[in-house]
Amino acid sequence: MKRYIVSSLLFVTSCHASENGPIQFIDSYLKDFSLQSELTPYFTEKPTFIFGPHTHVPETAKEASDFILGIRTELKESGYASSRIEDAQIRAEIDNYHLVTFTLTRLRASGNALDVVCSTYGVLDTEEGLKIVSWQPSKMKEKGKC
Repeated sequence: MKRYIVSSLLFVTSCHASENGPIQFIDSYLKDFSLQSELTPYFTEKPTFIFGPHTHVPETAKEASDFILGIRTELKESGYASSRIEDAQIRAEIDNYHLVTFTLTRLRASGNALDVVCSTYGVLDTEEGLKIVSWQPSKMKEKGKC
């Protein structure tokens, strides 16, 4: 019985740890995004940004960072200050790849909600650590659900 309990706890702990890796990584990314910090370390070369039927594939991680910081500048004009993760769902984990959907509340400097959005990130565990290989913003399907 002890072995069963210990095995179960180890399994749950290992699953929990793997789920927190890409979620914590994106949480750090969102904090740096909010601060308009350099985002190059978060991206692989040639990440894919998917906007409905359109895609954008920057050649380098630096170009990806510049593109995303341009979006941050546009959001700031709407009153954006930061994002808060409301929910995170790991949709797939295949080898070193994680597909994670986040429900985000985007906040104004006052702390009031600007809006609620969905963002799906493809995150790859590379030799240099976790890296974003894709990002797809989307709208809510149902009230409060991505």
